Amino acid sequence: IGNFRFNNAEFLISHRSCFLNISKSDDEVDFSKVGLKMKQLRSERGITQEQVAKDLNCTVPFVSNVENNRAKLNLRVLLYYSKLCNVSVDTILEKSRRP
Repeated sequence: IGNFRFNNAEFLISHRSCFLNISKSDDEVDFSKVGLKMKQLRSERGITQEQVAKDLNCTVPFVSNVENNRAKLNLRVLLYYSKLCNVSVDTILEKSRRP
């Protein structure tokens, strides 16, 4: 359908999903760490992958793949983890910024 920008984030929206890309800059996000940060936040709160899968209406293997950086992170999942863990999206991404 299109895309829009917010700060350094570019949201690519299609009929089926919305993906998040970060523009190259000094604040580039290392997406190899984002899933692991989400996994850490979920685990610290005692929430299972099964509960996440149920809430997102997806499979446990998909949740595992996102948390282990084997599947593309989409905006719906990122926003869900932000709300679930009571942290901002920026907090999830900030912990994953490249030095």
